[in-house]
Amino acid sequence: MPRRHALHSHLRQDRRPKRIRDIGTQQLTAAISKAFDFSAYRTIVDVGGGQGQFLAGLLEKFPSYEGILLDQPQVVAGAPDVPRLQKVGGNFFEEVPAGGDLYTLKLVIHDWDVPKAVAILGNVRKAMKPAAKLMLIEGLQKGPEPDFAKWMDIMMMAVTGGEERDEAEYREHLDQAGFVLERAIATEAFPWLHKARDQSWPGWRELTAQVPKLCGQLAKRFTAFRALILFGDPFVPEHHMFI
Repeated sequence: MPRRHALHSHLRQDRRPKRIRDIGTQQLTAAISKAFDFSAYRTIVDVGGGQGQFLAGLLEKFPSYEGILLDQPQVVAGAPDVPRLQKVGGNFFEEVPAGGDLYTLKLVIHDWDVPKAVAILGNVRKAMKPAAKLMLIEGLQKGPEPDFAKWMDIMMMAVTGGEERDEAEYREHLDQAGFVLERAIATEAFPWLHKARDQSWPGWRELTAQVPKLCGQLAKRFTAFRALILFGDPFVPEHHMFI
C-alpha cells in the first residue's frame, strides 16, 4: 500500500486525530470564510473533502446553497448526513462531479507529486462549467525565511511524497491543467487561497481590455442607427430622395 494511503487509512481508524482535525477544520473554515466571499457560488464541490466538515461549515453559513462532497466511497460513507450536501463516492483520478459553480481542493494537491497533481487538476477542469471557478486551499512557500509551509514541505516529502509549492509552481501546474491563476489570497490560518479559472473563459483583465473596442463598435452602430432614423434607408426606393 502506498504510504499516503496507509497514513490516511490509519487516521480514519484512529478517533483521537479525528477530534483534533475537527477542531482544526472549524478554525480553518472560519479563517477561509473571512478571507473570501463565497456568496457568488451557489453550488460548491469539495474534491477530496474527507468526511465533509469543511463543506458542511460553508453550507451552515449559506443556508440556501448546495454542496457536493467527493472522496473515496469508504470515506464519504462515514460522513454525517447534512442538509443540502450530496455525498459522492469516487476517485478524483478518474472523474469529478459536474455542475459546481466553485470547486475546492483543500490540502489535497500537496499530497501528490507534479504529474498526479496536474492529473487531479485536469479532471476538475473537465467537470467544470466554463464560468466556474477553482479554489486551491494550500500552503504557500514564500522566500527563504523559516515558516510553517517549509516544515509542511519536509513532512509531505517524507510522509506522502508530495510537496508544498510557491506561487510560480502553482501557476505552472494550473497552466498545464488548463487553468489561469487569478490571485493568491492570504488567510489568518496556515493555507492560502489560490483562485483560478478555465483558460477558455475570459478574466476581468481580458474583459476590461475589450471595453474600448466594444465602445467603438457601439458608437458606430449608434451613428448608423441615428442616420437611419433621420434620413431613412437608402436601399428603399421611396427613401432615395433623402440621399
